[in-house]
Amino acid sequence: WKGSKAPSRNDKNSNIDPMLSYERQIISQVTIPPTAYTLRSTSTTPEHQKCKSLPPEHIQKAVNALSKFGFCILRRLYPPGIIQPYAKAVLSDLQSAIQVLRKRNIELLEPGLGEREPLSHRELAMREDLRVDLRYGPALHDLLYPQSSENCPIANHPTILEILSQVFSPKGRHYRGNYGRWNFNGNGPDGSPQPISVGRVGSVITMPNCGDQAIHADTPHLFEHLDLAPHYIDLFINATDTQTQSNDNGNSCNCNDHEEDEDEFNGDSHVGGTAFLAGTHKLEICAMCMPEHENGRSRTEKLKRIIRPSLEPGDALLFDCRILHFGLANNSHSQQLDCPSNTHKRHPRGGIIPKNNSTTPSNTAGVCRPMLYVNYTQEWFSDPKNWDDRDSLFPELYNDRL
Repeated sequence: WKGSKAPSRNDKNSNIDPMLSYERQIISQVTIPPTAYTLRSTSTTPEHQKCKSLPPEHIQKAVNALSKFGFCILRRLYPPGIIQPYAKAVLSDLQSAIQVLRKRNIELLEPGLGEREPLSHRELAMREDLRVDLRYGPALHDLLYPQSSENCPIANHPTILEILSQVFSPKGRHYRGNYGRWNFNGNGPDGSPQPISVGRVGSVITMPNCGDQAIHADTPHLFEHLDLAPHYIDLFINATDTQTQSNDNGNSCNCNDHEEDEDEFNGDSHVGGTAFLAGTHKLEICAMCMPEHENGRSRTEKLKRIIRPSLEPGDALLFDCRILHFGLANNSHSQQLDCPSNTHKRHPRGGIIPKNNSTTPSNTAGVCRPMLYVNYTQEWFSDPKNWDDRDSLFPELYNDRL
């Protein structure tokens, strides 16, 4: 694939956009489908609302995709009963944050209208206008407080941990040469996986009218003379049904005009997903995408590598944080996509008003998309992005936790 020719958008011999066709090829290589056993977890019965492990061959495909392309997709890994409480919690905490900031004359949903611009706080960090990283709040506090981090069903999914243990700690032929593992009460050079640090569940929330992000990577390479195993991997979980449309009575219907294979990528990215430049977690490939690359074809190289995964609720996406990526625009206000648990309309001052309020035109409705995330790192790595010393929106939460 590395040496394959990027398709031209001017290809007249195909009824499908060549770039989309090329994109589908990569999607098929990085996507791990659900098994019949894991599909049972979509049932609403209590005995099926548990995370199920994938078989070894599926895990190996995920490890290979994550290593080669820098990301992988695990379809329907999480049952609805696991992710829905977290989705509701982060949206509730977003509402609470909006109200707290409004009392401080800061308008989160209408940049420029408040007396002050939004800044990053301990619980909520600004990515850019209308895209925020929500790390904590009253509803998340109530959801997470009764359980220890080791018992969180999202962060500690057995399939996720097995994939990460293999990707973080690849076992080479000469692993017995790592004699220093006897130090610090170690077990010696036995080739066992190194410890992993597991973060808390948070959410990147993309609001209607949010624009595309600039291309970026979340962490640098440790050295610049060779590619090492990753030290920082993120898990994204789609928690929003962007494929349904609701009216004010709460009835839903499919927003597509035609039926399509539900597992076939169709380029849908109207509600603020994330795009990746496949393979750019590798130094050589990433350098080829830089403007100063000697062949002068960096734009073509970037275009052919852009992949826009279209995720359904419960889908999980793992990505190496060294990969180039960018958040996509949330155009749901113009596409009129809705979901019953997440529908809002825009108040003239930027607030969220109940969906049954008829004073606001229906074409201002949109989906506020919460993408759940968990950060995983090698135990020795410390992420310099830390907001614990910032001003808190909810100081009352820290009397008994954190």
